[in-house]
Amino acid sequence: MFNQYALEKKSYQATPSGFYSFCDNYTGEIIGGVQKLSLEAEINKNFAIQTVILNQLRIINDCELYALQKDKNNTDAPTIYKPALDFLDILNRPNSYPAPKHWNDIVEGVYKSYISNGIVGIILVGGLTKSIENIEVAHCVQYRNNNDIISYNISTIGTGYKYNREFVKNKELGAFVNGNDIAIIFGNFDYKTKTYKSPLEHIQDVILWQNYIIHSSRVFYENSCRPSSIITVKFLNEEGKISNDTRDEEKMQKIMKTIAAQLKGTNNNGKVFLANHPNIEIDVKQISVVQNANDIEKQLALTKQMIYSTFAGANTNVIEGVSEYSNNRLASLREFYDGTISGFTDMILDDLNAFLQNWLKYVGTGSDILTRKSIYLGFDIKGIQFYKDLAKQEVLMIAEKQIIKRQEARTKLGELDDSYADLEILGTEDDGFVGEKKPNTL
Repeated sequence: MFNQYALEKKSYQATPSGFYSFCDNYTGEIIGGVQKLSLEAEINKNFAIQTVILNQLRIINDCELYALQKDKNNTDAPTIYKPALDFLDILNRPNSYPAPKHWNDIVEGVYKSYISNGIVGIILVGGLTKSIENIEVAHCVQYRNNNDIISYNISTIGTGYKYNREFVKNKELGAFVNGNDIAIIFGNFDYKTKTYKSPLEHIQDVILWQNYIIHSSRVFYENSCRPSSIITVKFLNEEGKISNDTRDEEKMQKIMKTIAAQLKGTNNNGKVFLANHPNIEIDVKQISVVQNANDIEKQLALTKQMIYSTFAGANTNVIEGVSEYSNNRLASLREFYDGTISGFTDMILDDLNAFLQNWLKYVGTGSDILTRKSIYLGFDIKGIQFYKDLAKQEVLMIAEKQIIKRQEARTKLGELDDSYADLEILGTEDDGFVGEKKPNTL
């Protein structure tokens, strides 16, 4: 009989694929949709994580990638070794469409996948021929260990389609290859479980907590600020009793659709609910507790700070530009900038440099062995405006403390900022320490 439409109990259904749902035992329909339990998806939609990543990528995008070489005095200088410059050139111009088209695209693709999956790779197309045609960022990387034989199944998005290939170790190159293509793997390998894991896995509960707060708040407002409820609808006969007439089924279905239309969505906010049949009895029971705005704000602030703390130097003041004392803010920003650059170096450049050593040995000649071993890739931070401003402040500070004289300070400022490059050189009489008292020449 269809004389009472009520969700009397709920069933929890879980499947090996990681899906869960609540079902109405009466109709068999899924309640509230289906959600996939995926840390990757939760990370990708978490606003706090994505905000930090956006700020970090802006810093790295301001860094120029260059190839250096240590001389016999252990001094760094730009290398002129052609194979190294060729490798640097393909990194800066990977020639893949729609992406990556430049080094910043590679950094973004590698970093985001590393954070969400714990493993990512780039493919050097045609690299085994000693001439790299272009570079692709892997769409998905799967680690395999078959009786201690390591390989990686990698899918990429090439010319508009996805394909999977197995990359195996090439002894001569010391890297994983498939045909003429070479894979460079970046990953966060967990030695305990012998798997690659997201570096944020230890805070997955905090990520889910924050995402749930935001999702539930959004849904609450989308539903005109009505809490989750059980609505029982009874269709009564003329005597005021529950009707057992099966002929009322079609009427009931239409009425239920009308009721649902009047209850759902923000368009019904402030409207009066009216049953469109005199023999309808409706009972609403609230089944969720609505948190007040203060509780939501406190929880969001707490989870946000917990997430920020997992990134080197990140905190609310730095990421969101909260006002604080100038010296404190400068120290906080420097910690974040330094942490970001060192983090990218550990995550990306160290693996690139490890590969570069093998690559130069593979493409170079025996007479270049000392040159090859002294070459490495690095980030040039001189172009970052923050470090320029920081250096200028340090020059002014040591000048005010009378560690350097006026002309030396002017020279250093000119090296840091072109607007000071044309300052007139001070003569002996005008030079001296800032604040230094001079004898009266009159």
